[in-house]
Amino acid sequence: MRGAFVLALVLLAPVAADAEEKIDCKNTTIQPEMNACAEDAYQKADATLNKLYAGIIKGLDAGDAGRLRAAERAWVEFRDAECLYRVGGEDAMGIGASMGPMIYAKCQEEFTKERIDQLKDDASGPQ
Repeated sequence: MRGAFVLALVLLAPVAADAEEKIDCKNTTIQPEMNACAEDAYQKADATLNKLYAGIIKGLDAGDAGRLRAAERAWVEFRDAECLYRVGGEDAMGIGASMGPMIYAKCQEEFTKERIDQLKDDASGPQ
């Protein structure tokens, strides 16, 4: 039993080492890495948006907060649908798809950054 455990560790060690390596997103030409970099950039923009949104919601009365929540839900649905359209549908996102995940994540990042700018402009609440 112990031998099987040691063998598993030896076999999995290269996988763990690869997972820890940092991808050079500015210079990679490997599609899976490009996909990962695009997803990471989107996730960072999304975290910024969520932090901004949470701060704005706290400063609104119940009615305005409810309207902003509804607007945000509709915006997320639109963003994701538009990006899926731009990438060519779900088939472009599946296993074996090369650029689809990158295009989708870049689209999400683009829309998310635009939404950040909109919320910053509207930070004082409804006009």
